[in-house]
Amino acid sequence: MRRFLFLPLLFLACVTAALTLDTDTRHAIQDHTGETLRSAVRLANQPHVMAASEVDCDFCPQRIASCAAELPHYVRYIPDYVNIEYPMGDVPENTGVCTDVVIRAMRCSGVDLQEEVHKHRKRKGKATDTNIDHRRVPNIGAYLADHPDWKVVPSDQPVQTGDIVWWKVGRKRSNHVGVAVTDSRIMHNIGHGVWADAKPNSFPLHRIYRLR
Repeated sequence: MRRFLFLPLLFLACVTAALTLDTDTRHAIQDHTGETLRSAVRLANQPHVMAASEVDCDFCPQRIASCAAELPHYVRYIPDYVNIEYPMGDVPENTGVCTDVVIRAMRCSGVDLQEEVHKHRKRKGKATDTNIDHRRVPNIGAYLADHPDWKVVPSDQPVQTGDIVWWKVGRKRSNHVGVAVTDSRIMHNIGHGVWADAKPNSFPLHRIYRLR
């Protein structure tokens, strides 16, 4: 009989304890639980992408896509200005913004955007800052548009694996960028980690950059 009474009493105790928590604590628990569930769903919905180690080219669309697909998912979105080394400098691995997805995928593919964007801006006679220039979407776009290995694809054309996709987001048309890991899924970080949960039309497309 005692065993049958135990579970209802335990449930009642848990409910009572929950009700005695202050509002902020209850909301924090709910937010944490909700985010955990959302992360589990995102993880289950990640597309299958060939491993970078299996790609038989040094610098090609598939390698860029595979490198992007292997980036850590659980990254804190911290847009702060950070002093980093040059070249091959990076913010802490567990932090980053949307441009860091592109930077890390390209670096894994053999191209250091920090160095490349810096040299590009110097050639153009523009002010340079190796800590931040390569972490700005327009600067990456300007470099890719001028590079002979890349071409600008009209935004009304289909996205292809390995493309660098530049969106304009929200009423303020904020810059946002990602890497197409398949023809229909784009790896990006808009504040909840690095996930391939965006589609080309998830936000208004501004420009597409593609290796020739």
